Amino acid sequence: PTNKVDPFKSFIVVRRELEEEEREKPRTYLETLDISQLTVSAIVLTGKENWALVRDSKGDGHPIKVGSPIGRRGGRVIKILDKELVVRESYKDFRGREIVNDISMKLPEVD
Repeated sequence: PTNKVDPFKSFIVVRRELEEEEREKPRTYLETLDISQLTVSAIVLTGKENWALVRDSKGDGHPIKVGSPIGRRGGRVIKILDKELVVRESYKDFRGREIVNDISMKLPEVD
């Protein structure tokens, strides 16, 4: 039985293994925050690289670009457009399956 889940292995043990795997990686400040705690303040479009400024709940600004790590679930910025940026989160659930989620963060509307 290849690619099958071991029915006798506790999901608690699998979860601990995944948490230990995650602890080995060094984390930046933006990787310790949940994406819901961040808001997009500005986007700068240039010919070479696009940049965005995100603010945390304390009001501190953090510049990011495509490829920047962001969020607790292993997110990376994959696109920066003129009014939004897209973060792709890729993480493993308790059974070890990989979950991929794209999150769109938009600039607030100016009145």
